[in-house]
Parts: sequence; structure tokens; C-alpha cells
Amino acid sequence: MSRRAANVVIAAGLWTAFIWVVRLGNMFGDDHSAGFLVVHGAIAAISIALALALLAIGVHGRRAADTPHTVGSAGRSESRSWR
Repeated sequence: MSRRAANVVIAAGLWTAFIWVVRLGNMFGDDHSAGFLVVHGAIAAISIALALALLAIGVHGRRAADTPHTVGSAGRSESRSWR
């Protein structure tokens, strides 16, 4: 993953987390039924979990992009990656 792509993934994760944290605050501050809060709370939890996954992938991709590549004994490029 290029550094630019990693930055886009990180930005998407931050934006998603921000939107849902703000939305949760607004939801619980307003007068909504319990069913509405349960359903939208579950949607928010799933979305925040996906945002955290995006952040982890983006940070890993950014670190990998910053790591210098070396040529291994088999002649292929080696770098830090998910193993």
C-alpha cells in the first residue's frame, strides 16, 4: 500500500469514528424510544469497530510504506507485511 493510500484509509477511519461518536452523543441527548436507541447504538458500535479496523490497516500500510525494501535471497522484494 502506498503512503498516499494509507493516509486515505486512515482519514476514512477517523472520519467514520468521529461521525458516529457525535451521532451517539446527539442520539442519547434527544428523546428517542428504547428501540431506536438499541438499533442505532448497534449500528454505531459496528461502524466504530469498522473504523478502528480501517485505522489499524492504514497505520500498518503507512509503516510498511516507510520501511525500506530489501532484496531477499530468492531475488524478490521483502518488506514488513502481515505474516
